[in-house]
Amino acid sequence: MNRDLETKEYRFDEEHHIHEIFRDGVWKPLIGVSSVVKDITNFSIASYYGSRRALMELGYDPKLAKSSVEGFRKKIAEILPLDDKTLANTLYGAYKAHDTYSKDRAKLGTDAHATVDKWIKGCIEKNHGKPLGSEDPVVKKFRELTDKYEPTFVASEKHGYNENLWIGGICDVIVDTNIGLGIWDNKNRPAIYSKDILQMGGYTHLFDMGFTHVLGVPLEGDEASVFLDVPQLKKVFENQLGVYKFNQALETKK
Repeated sequence: MNRDLETKEYRFDEEHHIHEIFRDGVWKPLIGVSSVVKDITNFSIASYYGSRRALMELGYDPKLAKSSVEGFRKKIAEILPLDDKTLANTLYGAYKAHDTYSKDRAKLGTDAHATVDKWIKGCIEKNHGKPLGSEDPVVKKFRELTDKYEPTFVASEKHGYNENLWIGGICDVIVDTNIGLGIWDNKNRPAIYSKDILQMGGYTHLFDMGFTHVLGVPLEGDEASVFLDVPQLKKVFENQLGVYKFNQALETKK
C-alpha cells in the first residue's frame, strides 16, 4: 500500500517513512508520530515471546504443549546428524525466528490495513460514510468489533502534521460515532497495547477536529479498546515526545 503524498507544503515518502514540510525554501523532516512511541516496549513480554519463537522453531511450544516434548525430540533427531555448518545454520534460524516471524506478520498487517482502507474509502465514496456489506473476513472482523459504535467514516489513511510540535503522521481512520468523533487505529494482532493508545493520542494533535475518543481495533482480537479522555491523552503524548527528543539528543552526542 503506497501512501506517498506531496502538496505545496507537505510531503510523505512511504519508502523511507519520512514526513516533511516546506519551510524557508527547503523541505524539513518532521518527527513521525509512530517514531515517538516506537521504543516503548514491555521487555518482559518481549523476551518471553522471543524465546518462545526460538523454541517453536525447534519443535516445542511452551505455551501450547507444556508437558509434550515429542515435537522437540523429533526435531532434534533430524538435526543432530547434520554436519556442523548446517547444524549451526539451523540453530541460527531458531535464534532469528522471532525477527523472521515479525517481518512476516508485518506483511500480513499491511495487507489487512489495505483491505480495511479500501473498504472504508468505498463506504465514503459510495454510501455517505456508512458501512457497506462485505464478505471479506478482515472487514467482517472489523465490523464485528466496531458496528456497536454506529460509525460514519470521515477519512481513511489521513495525512496530517502539527508544526508547533513538529510532528507528522497518517492515522488509519477518522470516524463519527455514537460517542462522538474519533480516531481509530487497526492492529493485525489479538490485543491493543498502551503504546497504541498513546500513538493515537499523537494523531489527535494533527487535526483540529474536536475528537472525543480514540479506539484501537485488534483485527485478531475479541474487543476494541476505547479511550475517552482525549485532553489527558494529548498531554501524555506531548510528555512522551519530550522523552523521545531527549533520547535522540543523547544518541546524537555519542
